[in-house]
Amino acid sequence: MGGRGSSNTVQILLTNDDGIYAPGLAAMERALLKLGDVAVVAPATEQSGVAHSITFLTPLTAKEIFDGSRRRGWAVEGSPADSVKIGIFEFCPQRPDLVVSGINGGLNAGINVLYSGTVAAAIEGAFFGITSIAVSLEYDEHAEFEKAADHVANHSADLGPERSRAATLQPQHSHEGSSRPSRSEIGANGHLPIRREIREANRSARAELLLGGERAASAPRRT
Repeated sequence: MGGRGSSNTVQILLTNDDGIYAPGLAAMERALLKLGDVAVVAPATEQSGVAHSITFLTPLTAKEIFDGSRRRGWAVEGSPADSVKIGIFEFCPQRPDLVVSGINGGLNAGINVLYSGTVAAAIEGAFFGITSIAVSLEYDEHAEFEKAADHVANHSADLGPERSRAATLQPQHSHEGSSRPSRSEIGANGHLPIRREIREANRSARAELLLGGERAASAPRRT
């Protein structure tokens, strides 16, 4: 993961609901490192379908994970929403400019967004007024996470601190044109909507981008 951030560096918090060892998370981290400093804070185990649950009856713990000598990130014994909370207040060297959740192995579409831990993590980021993105890719044993991650990173490049402050939680219905991505690609269409759905020609890939603007909620570091 990236080094310690500075005030001039775009700070990105990366999480998911498939767990810290998921291939989609690793692909997304590699792509986002082109944009700035990436802090990986993700569930220690798979948390698919936990929606926006949080841990409050038991201690919330985290462990630093390494791949050999490379620091992978923090594994949280909790939900995706827990990971975002603790990531913002404890593990990011500065307040994140962007929260990215994914890449989820399987589409989050329709009613599934209500059950999705991937989407919930992005909503949690938006609660704190941070531009947040949930990314999912149709399940495939040979899913091209790397290509999808590069496409998401390209469309996230302009979602820096200025955009984060300018965005609002109100949906906007612009329909700016974009090319139709191939099976393994995810793209963005529209201008700062609360959720951007990107479909390829056969609707096999989709990304939900949940954007937070003015601080919708605040929480002290300690109570």
